[in-house]
Amino acid sequence: MLANMNPELWAAGSVPTVSPNDIAVLLDKRSQFLKEFGEQPTVVDPRIFGQACDPDTDVTAAWYRTSMLGLLQRGGLLPSDLSDEAKSVVFELVATFPIKQMEIGKVYHGLPADLQELATKIKQQLDTLGQQA
Repeated sequence: MLANMNPELWAAGSVPTVSPNDIAVLLDKRSQFLKEFGEQPTVVDPRIFGQACDPDTDVTAAWYRTSMLGLLQRGGLLPSDLSDEAKSVVFELVATFPIKQMEIGKVYHGLPADLQELATKIKQQLDTLGQQA
């Protein structure tokens, strides 16, 4: 499990795909932490995330993808009250959509292009479900 936490991230710059279930469980963990600690800065042992994910998961990739989902939510590009069916669609897209690692030291004005494209794809899928994004 801890061996699957790659501190150098990914040499190719692309974030590996993960299981949609890993996105769901990490969001649940985040929710638990927010209930317990609020928005105050909190240090969390990364092994907690590893224990929540499937054993063969690249936990760093799952965390990164879940964080990008959080950026989309905080940016108002995704509603926070999705139906279970809509959540499944969103988790599948976030888990598998090609995402590049954000470059350290690069200043981003708005979302990187791949995240904007992901947000558009999610919106399209939610629209087909009749769920507003």
